[in-house]
Amino acid sequence: MASLHGLPFDLRDGLVPAYNRGDPWFDDGSVILLAGSKAFKVYRGLITRDSGYFAKLMSSPLAHNVLSAVVEGCSVVRVDEPPEGVSQALQWIFAGIGTPLPELDDFSGRAPVLKLANKYDIRQLRTALLTPLLHHYSDRLQLYSDWNGLETLPKPINPVHALNFARDTATHSFLPIAALDLSLFVSEAELLAANEPRRSSPYSPGLAHSIDEEAVALLRVHHKNLRKNLAKALSQFDEGRPLSPRRRCCSFKAFYQHIVEVVDGGPWVSRSDGRYGLDMLRVLKTDGARRSYCDQCLNELDGEAIRLYRQWWEDIPGLLGFGGWDDMFVQDV
Repeated sequence: MASLHGLPFDLRDGLVPAYNRGDPWFDDGSVILLAGSKAFKVYRGLITRDSGYFAKLMSSPLAHNVLSAVVEGCSVVRVDEPPEGVSQALQWIFAGIGTPLPELDDFSGRAPVLKLANKYDIRQLRTALLTPLLHHYSDRLQLYSDWNGLETLPKPINPVHALNFARDTATHSFLPIAALDLSLFVSEAELLAANEPRRSSPYSPGLAHSIDEEAVALLRVHHKNLRKNLAKALSQFDEGRPLSPRRRCCSFKAFYQHIVEVVDGGPWVSRSDGRYGLDMLRVLKTDGARRSYCDQCLNELDGEAIRLYRQWWEDIPGLLGFGGWDDMFVQDV
C-alpha cells in the first residue's frame, strides 16, 4: 500500500527506512530513484553523465515518474525497472571502470554485464567489456591474414561460447572469426558431444543458434577444398610439366605422400577435420624432406601453396555473406 507521499512504504521521521534503502545509497545524494519498494539515493550529475538511460530519464521525466513529495531534501523519480537491475547498473556506474571484470574467456560472466550496459546505456562499461574482445579478434584476424605456414596457429579462446555470447549480446563484429576458429579447431565429433548433457565437454552446451551451425558447416566444406587444391598442386607438380616458362626438374608426388603421412600421424588424423589443409601447408613449408628438392622448384611450389591459402582466406567473407575482412569491428567499436 502506498503511503501519503506516494511511496510504497512509510517514512520514519521523514527518512526512508533502512530496509527500503537500496545499494547504492549516499546520504548526501541529490536525487532518489525508486524501483519497486527499493529507493536509491544517488548523485544526479554522475548517473546522467555515465548512463544514457538515466540522462534521458532525468532530462524529460514523465509525469507519472516524478513523485510530488520531496524526501530527505531530494526529488523522487520512479524507475520502471526491477530493483535488482537498477542496483547493479548504479553499482557499476559508481564503482567506475576500475572494477574487476570477468576474464576474457568468461563469456557466461561477461554476457549479463554487457546486457546491463546496453540496457542502461552505460557507455564506459560497454567499452571496457568489448575493447579487449575486439582487440583479441582483431589480432586473430591479422594472424590468419599474415600467416605464411611457417608456424602452428595458436588455439583460440572457446569459439563455441564466443559465438553464443556474440549472438546473445548482439555483438556481431567478431562472429566470422569465431566461426572460423570453431571450424578449424573444434571437430564435428567434439561439437556433437557438446550437445550431450551426460558428457563432459568444454564446449557444452554447444551452439545455441542454427545460423552458426550452418556457417560452420559451410566453412568445413571450404576447408576441404583447400586440402584438395593443395593435394592437386603437389601431385601435378611433375618433372618437365611447367606452369611457368621455366622447365621443372623436380617432382613432388613423393613429397605429397610424405606430407600426408606426417599430418595423418599428428593430433588431427581425420582428413575431414577443418585444419587438415593448414597442417598440410605447414608441413610443406617446414618439413626436413624439402632438402631433397631444388630451391627453384621449392620456391615455385611455395608460391602456389601460399596463393591457394590466400584465395581460401579471401573467399571466406563472401561465403559467410559479408563484404570483406575490412568491414569487421566497425559496428561494435
